[in-house]
Amino acid sequence: MEASMQSIAENDDLICPITLELYRDPVIAADGHIYEREAITKWILENGTSPFSRQPLSVENLQPDNYLRHLAAQRRNSATSCNANKNVLNPLSFSQIAQLSISSERERPIATSVKSTSTRTRCIIIMAIIIVAIFISLVT
Repeated sequence: MEASMQSIAENDDLICPITLELYRDPVIAADGHIYEREAITKWILENGTSPFSRQPLSVENLQPDNYLRHLAAQRRNSATSCNANKNVLNPLSFSQIAQLSISSERERPIATSVKSTSTRTRCIIIMAIIIVAIFISLVT
């Protein structure tokens, strides 16, 4: 049970195919698909059919899915707690990054070896240098 909860929580199975948002009130329709209640109710009232199979659907036959509601609430809560714990970092300006890269003697050998490598590899090395420069500026 724990493994299945984890696999569902890690996938996009908690996202309504109509609203593309995390479920708040998921329901199972007769077509076997799960939707956000408000979105599928509106769809059924306007179209009368499944958005996937076009088979007739009825609002009265929608069944609540409390299991998915619980999983979606867990994901929403975990995302909220992660966002609350993020540190805000001040971004460096381009000139600060350039200055750090130029002034650091450790990057010079890497920069000279870049001449003989492919463009893709050069881009990766440059990004690594920028990341190191940012890290150094945060530590100091």
